[in-house]
Amino acid sequence: MSIEAFRGSRSGCYKDFVEHIQRSGLHSILGDYPIAHEAIDVLAAQTRRFASEFTSHYEEDQEPIRDLLGQRHRLELREARTNFSDPHRGGRTVVRLSFNCGRQIYYKPRSVAVDRVWLEGLIVFNRGLSLPLIAPRVLDAGDHGWSEAIPVRDDLSESEIRAFYRRFGMLLCIAWLLDAIDLHGENIVASGPLPVLIDAECLLHPFAPGEETSLVRTGLLPNLANPFDGSALTEVTRIPPIHGWSGFESDDLRQCEFPGITTSASLPRVDGKQASPQTYAGEIESGFTEAADFAVSHKQAIESWRNAISLTPRRLLKRPTSHYSLMLMVATEPQHLTAKALWEKHCRDCFGGTTDPQTLKNELEQLSRWDVPIFQTDGKFVPGVKWERMSSARAELSQFLRL
Repeated sequence: MSIEAFRGSRSGCYKDFVEHIQRSGLHSILGDYPIAHEAIDVLAAQTRRFASEFTSHYEEDQEPIRDLLGQRHRLELREARTNFSDPHRGGRTVVRLSFNCGRQIYYKPRSVAVDRVWLEGLIVFNRGLSLPLIAPRVLDAGDHGWSEAIPVRDDLSESEIRAFYRRFGMLLCIAWLLDAIDLHGENIVASGPLPVLIDAECLLHPFAPGEETSLVRTGLLPNLANPFDGSALTEVTRIPPIHGWSGFESDDLRQCEFPGITTSASLPRVDGKQASPQTYAGEIESGFTEAADFAVSHKQAIESWRNAISLTPRRLLKRPTSHYSLMLMVATEPQHLTAKALWEKHCRDCFGGTTDPQTLKNELEQLSRWDVPIFQTDGKFVPGVKWERMSSARAELSQFLRL
């Protein structure tokens, strides 16, 4: 039987699907969808392997985890939830662990050395700022790492809101100095009057040919040319309507269309209402100016920070992660699960003709494992700050805030 018989938005379609599987077996449907059959085998094997790997890392790192959280006694794990990131490198994702003591920590299946260097440099930078910035404390274990969970508190008082946006201006300046990208709304959390970067993977990201040192490149400022922008300072994100699932973990699971509109998850609120960044333009600009003045008077310290970052593994974005995620979502449509040729054609159509053959090969290999493709920088020399462009960066921010 075709899976098409169980598609749609009618109530009970998932229940009918389960009853059919119980009567006739999963093979009665998978026979017509060999890609789905292969995907189940791949994903099941990846899940078993990742679960074993994660469990081993957790047991081996008990003592340093306690030190990171400031706990003297053995931690009692209350909950472990997965899928706090896209799947990479064989289905590995970020895991959040919650303990009976009330603390939380994130397991990251990658080196967090760059996050550690980000934190160390921020401590030095804070010596020259009127309002300090913070970053998660981390434990790097080589092929994996642990990061403390930053508590989210986004309903603030008026004075806290002003401090938040002044710090946001400081963070924007530092991100520009470190050639950061991908600092979108999900990578910034509001922790009281503090905007906190929780993922520093994309610092010192190389420039594409002809790409400018724009503040928009960091992802902290909205890209007004992109109608689907999801930057940290975007109040409302609009994407094309997408097909997804509602009624998860129930007998009323069904496919439906979601409107592509979400409000920002990174901006603070006052009395439950989102505080518009435009209202606090002066604070943002003042924070940027303060950080820029400190940086200009401490150029050697900034360059040393960049050199330390350049020695750590960092992520190289070939395409927006959301592009890959949407491709994998569309790949689960029945017509793409009938033959590998159709699946690869779907990928090539999405990529277009601008990708070099080796990158395309790597992307297809990772996507075929149902991973969001991930790449790392190659360790090449990273040029220093283009200090002569600092004045144009200030002008860009001033112009943006007055739109």
